[in-house]
Amino acid sequence: MRLLSVLVILFNLVTAYDKEAAAFWAQDCAFGCKECPSDTSCGAASFTTHALNHGNWTYGYESECETLWSNFKNGKYDGWSFAGIKETDIYRGDVVIMNNGRNGDASHCCIGTGNGLVSCHGPGNQNVRPYVTGFFDGYINGVYSYVGITNIKPSICNECTSNVCSILPKPDTSFPCYQGTPENTNMCHKTDPLIKTDTYVCDTCASQGYSNYLQNDPIYMNMELWSKNIRNELYSGIYGDTIISCSPYDADACNCVYYARDRQKSLPSGLTTCDDKKSKVNSHSPAPGCVLFRTGDPTYCHAAYVTKVANGNVYYDQANWTPCKCSSDYLSTSSSAILGYWCP
Repeated sequence: MRLLSVLVILFNLVTAYDKEAAAFWAQDCAFGCKECPSDTSCGAASFTTHALNHGNWTYGYESECETLWSNFKNGKYDGWSFAGIKETDIYRGDVVIMNNGRNGDASHCCIGTGNGLVSCHGPGNQNVRPYVTGFFDGYINGVYSYVGITNIKPSICNECTSNVCSILPKPDTSFPCYQGTPENTNMCHKTDPLIKTDTYVCDTCASQGYSNYLQNDPIYMNMELWSKNIRNELYSGIYGDTIISCSPYDADACNCVYYARDRQKSLPSGLTTCDDKKSKVNSHSPAPGCVLFRTGDPTYCHAAYVTKVANGNVYYDQANWTPCKCSSDYLSTSSSAILGYWCP
């Protein structure tokens, strides 16, 4: 499937660290966010590495600032360099390791979000001088800056004040319009090899004439895809699903629920909206013959008929994922896109 080739390209592309994306996330989450709601659930090192991962960091997450510091000093992180120990050495996207004045060296860490400024876990620690974050009698152990390969695509959406930003396709192409939050849109633009344009608006796709919602992107699941035309053969290749025959259920090819009920006759009625589908979930353990509910259209979500569960994946047949066609696809059983299952 083309999805596999896209993933391979994406893996090879996402090797450069995006300082702006890391700093943007750190600023946005300084007062708490879904990924890092509180100090208890997301300490300094966790917050810092969450921000780094939003900047295409490829080294996962750490729970201790001391581990980060040790790895920086030992050269584990390719492309990173020691920049100094002063506030004036701090720039956006840098990692700042600190002694907090109470618990010794590398007891605190933050992300640089301005010249001499950092953002850290804990309410109020947004674009502040390091000492404000809790090292009153401490000092900076080290500022580490990325000096390796940088992305060639520019950052976008940073000036958007609303919670939406859309990437517009090139004129006279059948490519979709991408819509999401400014942060997610910027990250998608930076790392998706299929996007060949830098044109964007701080508004919805519909405001630019792309009024037909298609689905959420299968890789960037927080990004919605919109088109001017309801049907477009290009999208089956982008989506990665394999087109199959709808026979003998061709009449229901444009409705995912009708098709799922064709395959599973016992499926209850009343499955129009996302909330309807969530209310019918009676299992989180898939099996052949169950109906999978997943994210998709932001109002209606999506339903699919489970055909197999193997090797940590759930396989399914579906209708109208590629508009008005039937297809087969699969997800990891641990995918966050799965809302649950209705099983007979």
